[in-house]
Amino acid sequence: MYGGAFMKPILILTPVVVLGLAIMRPVLAAEPAAPEPFHLYAPEKAWSLDIDLQDFVISENTMSKDLLSRELMANHPGNGLTVWASLAPADATAVELRDQTLARLRRMELPFSELKTYEKDHRAYLAYKIGVKTELLATPLVRRDVYVFFTHDATSIQVRIAKSAYAEDDEPLFERILSSLKINSTFQPSTPDVITIGQTLFRQENYRKAIIWLQRVLDREKLQSTLPPAQQLAVLDLLGLAHHLGGDRSRAREIFTEGLSQNPDYPLFYYHLARIYGEEGALDAALKNLRLTLLHRAQLPPGEKLPNPAIDSAFKAFVRDPRFEKLAGEFAHAAPPQAL
Repeated sequence: MYGGAFMKPILILTPVVVLGLAIMRPVLAAEPAAPEPFHLYAPEKAWSLDIDLQDFVISENTMSKDLLSRELMANHPGNGLTVWASLAPADATAVELRDQTLARLRRMELPFSELKTYEKDHRAYLAYKIGVKTELLATPLVRRDVYVFFTHDATSIQVRIAKSAYAEDDEPLFERILSSLKINSTFQPSTPDVITIGQTLFRQENYRKAIIWLQRVLDREKLQSTLPPAQQLAVLDLLGLAHHLGGDRSRAREIFTEGLSQNPDYPLFYYHLARIYGEEGALDAALKNLRLTLLHRAQLPPGEKLPNPAIDSAFKAFVRDPRFEKLAGEFAHAAPPQAL
């Protein structure tokens, strides 16, 4: 499969910086703003789970193809706290989820101490300590784990907080995370978030849903432009690819043509049009757009390589045509593009 521009590694969860301006007389010392929480959300849901993960490093962040499940792992490099959080379609109550987890842990025959289960404010909790023996220390290290389970909008929410080398004065670290867990019913993904959702769905080959999310980006941009022109073109390019790979050549052709009306120097629009004509057996039209791709190659997005039509299955009907062979050879030997 051929991948277009704008396919870079992604990170869906990002903190949002809020700028505030206060004009007060007389001048008083400003109170520090509360840290903006991270928003863990399933794209098909109209809310987020907000968590205070200030100074944490996200090490895992995954999304299911149906957009209903998310998993997150974050580590604090300073205090050693680790947080796991997940959203998934609910198939049990909070208490049932807690008890299922406890049963699984018991089967592992772990050396629990101070094991505690309780419920509060429609949430179910599980907490315990485990002594971890080491060869270097005579006294076992203590690891503390706290789980919280609750449900919202047909979604089960699970959060686990853990710390090795636990001491009693670490307890406020746990309380800070637990007290920050809130459902944000007014959450709206930012435009960069919407882009990365569309990218993720494209990579998962879920083209139908990728089209929905990428189109949302462009619809937002029509109302209020926030993206630089190059990024808008990349989103439009990916939207066209999603239509093409999803089986709608006609709509893909319209999108790539629309893109060229906005920027006639963007080479990937020409190349993707050439692929469509190649699949349709229209040799002359395919060659025309391949030549235009070469002509405008200096305008390739940063990091994007010039495609190789000789190994692209879209042109398999032309592999023995001398005109195509000659042009494909020009692609192979083209000098690296130089910006104009």
